[in-house]
Amino acid sequence: MKNISNQLNSRKKMLLAHFQIMKQPYTATVIDFEPVVYRKIDGFDFEISGGSYRRPFTVYVWELGKGGAPRRIVDKYPVQSIDIPAAAAEIERIVAKYEEAPHEL
Repeated sequence: MKNISNQLNSRKKMLLAHFQIMKQPYTATVIDFEPVVYRKIDGFDFEISGGSYRRPFTVYVWELGKGGAPRRIVDKYPVQSIDIPAAAAEIERIVAKYEEAPHEL
């Protein structure tokens, strides 16, 4: 099996490394032919896309259907921060909204 993290662009690699240092459960995967940083929580998948050169990341929030398969994109968040630690903090704030009250969103 290939190591997907080797396919990430340099900023996604730095973001994934930052999350791993912070002991956050993010991984690398391929979604729609793009290597992305990924996290799953109850009922939702988080796909962190973009980030090439100094472009911003985008977080896509997927609602999961029965059996855990992605059903539809329920939200899309542009990450304004270019700095990796600041971008990671911004992403964690987005994820926290779904961890705390997924049924109310």
